[in-house]
Amino acid sequence: VPALLYLGDIYFEEGNLRRAISLWELTASRFPKIAYIVFERLEKAYFERGNLSDIVSVYEAVLKESPRNVRTLIELALLHQKKGDLKEAVRVLREVLEYEPSSMLARQRLIAFLHEMGEMEQAQEEMKKFLEAAGARTEDFVCSKCGYRSQEVLWRCPKCHAWQTFLS
Repeated sequence: VPALLYLGDIYFEEGNLRRAISLWELTASRFPKIAYIVFERLEKAYFERGNLSDIVSVYEAVLKESPRNVRTLIELALLHQKKGDLKEAVRVLREVLEYEPSSMLARQRLIAFLHEMGEMEQAQEEMKKFLEAAGARTEDFVCSKCGYRSQEVLWRCPKCHAWQTFLS
């Protein structure tokens, strides 16, 4: 995975967007659970090519393999928000929270979108849920190599730089 990412980065910097996109799409399709690591890169590349909407097909492919992929659904919600479709963004985030109520990131985004829509009562209700969950959260993710602790799972340890070593 790191090789695909960095090779794609090199192609992107050289201006070979087609090749960079191809490598990042390959990463997303082969590793749907961590596909979110290429989403920002793909969005930037698609935007530079003038076809940002193509990212939707990547999200759909990942969701076909992993329908409850929280990070992909959150990215899809963010894309809807960028397009100005806050109702659809909120719908997607509520879907995430139906089967992953502990997703702090989904709840944060939902609060922000509801606030942006002027739905203050709903935003306050979600904020209460967020604060309750934040107060109850005591679980940390720990790097199995060096013991570094993080409140969110990381793909690469910032301390020892080992890959895929975080456990709950």
